Amino acid sequence: MALDGYFLDQVYINTIVIRNASSQQNATDFKLYRFVDEAASGLQIDYPVERLDIDDGYQITYTYFKYDATTATYDPNGMVAQYNEVEAIPGSSDGAAKPLGSTKNYFFNGLSNNNLVVDYPTDFDSTNADNYHNLLKGLAYKTLAYNSSAAEVSSATNYWKVYTRQLGNKDQGTLVRLTKNSNTVDGVEKIVENTYNNLGLTATTKTYNHNWDGNLDTHTQTFKYWHEAYDTDLSENLFTPVIQTTTQTNSTVTSVSATTWKEWFTGKWAPHKSYQWNGSGVGSFDFASWSGVGEPTSGWLKASEAVTMITEGAVLQTKDVDGVYQSTLYDYPKLRPIAAFANARISQSYIGAEASFINFEYGSATSNARDNDYWEFPTFNAISSIGHTGRKSISLNADNNAAATVYGPTRDFRPPDLGGQQRQYVLSCWVRTQAGFGANKGQLIIYSKQDSDTDHSVYPASVPAAYVAVNIRANGNISKRISI
Repeated sequence: MALDGYFLDQVYINTIVIRNASSQQNATDFKLYRFVDEAASGLQIDYPVERLDIDDGYQITYTYFKYDATTATYDPNGMVAQYNEVEAIPGSSDGAAKPLGSTKNYFFNGLSNNNLVVDYPTDFDSTNADNYHNLLKGLAYKTLAYNSSAAEVSSATNYWKVYTRQLGNKDQGTLVRLTKNSNTVDGVEKIVENTYNNLGLTATTKTYNHNWDGNLDTHTQTFKYWHEAYDTDLSENLFTPVIQTTTQTNSTVTSVSATTWKEWFTGKWAPHKSYQWNGSGVGSFDFASWSGVGEPTSGWLKASEAVTMITEGAVLQTKDVDGVYQSTLYDYPKLRPIAAFANARISQSYIGAEASFINFEYGSATSNARDNDYWEFPTFNAISSIGHTGRKSISLNADNNAAATVYGPTRDFRPPDLGGQQRQYVLSCWVRTQAGFGANKGQLIIYSKQDSDTDHSVYPASVPAAYVAVNIRANGNISKRISI
């Protein structure tokens, strides 16, 4: 690279600085060069996507893309091209015709307004992009849509604002937020404005619409966050959950929803109960008094409640506005639901409630284990690699030296109240028999037991219909679902 009368000033790993005098004190001009692909001058070449083809088996649809290169820039590393104008042309394979119209999108790319195809907005109340346009790279500020006749049919304008925050004693950080969006379709404009709190979270959202009378309505949503009620010193670093949303049209409050939280385990917070304001009394929820076991005295309808939570943070059991329970069992990492029960409760102990599910995928015939949903495995039960819908099953291997009956998995259930005890239940499973099994050699059984505070083991022979059973009739490698 020729210095052209300049003197070398500084050399870095991929950057050099030159000056127009022999000393820095006398220099009036400094130039900085960055090496990209072993070169410090010349054109930079980009290869953007030009056309997108989608073949759905019936036809091929095209979308062609055009880029304005005259206003394009590169990132400081010379790796990413930054375009101000990108036009998408659906239905066109070459961009010459526009049978379905087109959409032009405009992005910040580090250039100021006098160097762009379409100016970004500069309304100071809603944006300070003029002062921070270099920090807004990649964000869209305008979209223009055209029909096939090149007439504009809609437009959208985004107003971005940069907020500065002090970080410690010396450093300063920035937050970039969308403060306003203006969307115009067929000459009718809709405006959405956002305000933010000190943490950069949305405090209010206002939407301006014209009603059927042609009058302007203002719809406002106001948000209250978890830390405002439960962690005012921000020690838990849990900032984003919204616990109350208030909606109003003009000056009239139309709805308020609130969700209380609970520390289910030490340091583990999660939603507990959800409420809707019914329009009477105070429309602001008292989280200090009504969280935990506390309940609103009036004016609020409890919509749902999380009844049981497992240590991994998943909801085990919920109850809706009518008091109907919903229960869920999860896979072994406790991330994905594998069984859901409507109008039934499950328990986390060896005595079941109203519902249970076991699929043997845990891979161990361990009795009363949490991952086996607390079922008990008698002697000669073993895990098999033959599965019905999964990878495992339980094999009831008989003792060849004894004629005693071999039992499969069992579990005791005690519904927790009369509502659960005075109802019908279904027990079902998939069974695969072996050749020579013989008809009616196995049964699926529901058995009643004598129940007391200390004894759940006595089978009451004197009680009529103490058990109900269905025979397993399949004979020879047949998988069959049986139910009681």
